[in-house]
Amino acid sequence: MTKMINLLKDYLKTIDWSLFRRGPKGPGTLLIVLSIDSFAHSQGFEYEKEVFLGLTRKTNNHKGYIDIIIKSPDGIKYAIEIDSSNKKWSLEKLLHAHSIGYVPIWVRWRVKININIPAIINLIDLTERETFSTMDLERKDMTNKLKHVEIYTDGACRPNPGIGGYGLILIYCDTRKEISGGFNHTTNNRMEMYAAIKGLEMLKEACKVTLYSDSKYLVNSMAKGRVKLWRDNNWQLRKHKQKEIANIDLWTRLLALCDIHEVEFNWVKGHDGNPLNERCDILSTIAWEQKDLPADEGYKKSNAIKVNHDNQPYKNYSASDVKITYEGQPCRKCSTPVVKKFTRKNRDKSRRKYWFEYYFHCPNCQTMYMTDEAKRYMP
Repeated sequence: MTKMINLLKDYLKTIDWSLFRRGPKGPGTLLIVLSIDSFAHSQGFEYEKEVFLGLTRKTNNHKGYIDIIIKSPDGIKYAIEIDSSNKKWSLEKLLHAHSIGYVPIWVRWRVKININIPAIINLIDLTERETFSTMDLERKDMTNKLKHVEIYTDGACRPNPGIGGYGLILIYCDTRKEISGGFNHTTNNRMEMYAAIKGLEMLKEACKVTLYSDSKYLVNSMAKGRVKLWRDNNWQLRKHKQKEIANIDLWTRLLALCDIHEVEFNWVKGHDGNPLNERCDILSTIAWEQKDLPADEGYKKSNAIKVNHDNQPYKNYSASDVKITYEGQPCRKCSTPVVKKFTRKNRDKSRRKYWFEYYFHCPNCQTMYMTDEAKRYMP
């Protein structure tokens, strides 16, 4: 029991508060809840939120819900209360939980007032996580001495999945380097990730890196700390225990590189006039056009389809899985040949940045398919 509490305490003390200082009320509490959630799953514990254990406040008949209940495989139940203040009501709930057989744990942060806490309450105080220690200041001073490198990345895959390419630009002071490459069978997300990985792997020493990408999948997953939570949860989604996170091999490589370098991920809008982003797009397209590209060994989608540059499927694959790009292809849902239709000419497009000149339509199930080849940008 003591070992489990110490494991939880060590786990919570690894929280990076800098990612959760902005936002709605209680961002710290939300972070703690998510961290305990990940911890419970990684240890194989049963997990439940907002549990009523039978205690009701006398003054206003307010029910005493415990924030989190976790049950270990050996049958021990832990009642966890999370607070940013010294609430006596929380203490009452924990004492009641102890009286009915639960192990009480009180997780506190931003605590200003001290109250007497009985020895039976297991206290995890995270207040010091929000202040800079001497080690933090030394690390910050070391960070200021690191070389600052900017990396612009982009990836492309046509169709998706299919042949992919990536391009990136490294900038340090007046030095600029362009790199590109591709794979025979991969996905667009993997190319976006591989571009970032390749850029970081090119650095010969620890650096402070500002990385720009037009992939929200990449930027949001890294900048918001989602990837670390996935890793702590054995690469499975919390709500779908059997659903494994995609691209584990690349996420693992990217996290390892971020441990070496101090990386800030920034999103830029694609095809919006940013010259460096546009250049990366050109580099990825040039790489995509190369022949005899190697296979992406990390891509594990067993039911994916291989296609060539003419968007025709290789043998032994189902043509219905190919991205719809020409008239007569079978519909993905019902296999009926699709027809090409043009959008209305009189439709107001003045407020749009781009529009589709035509699309493909299934006359049977009424499914519509849009294609990049039909995209037209407004002047």
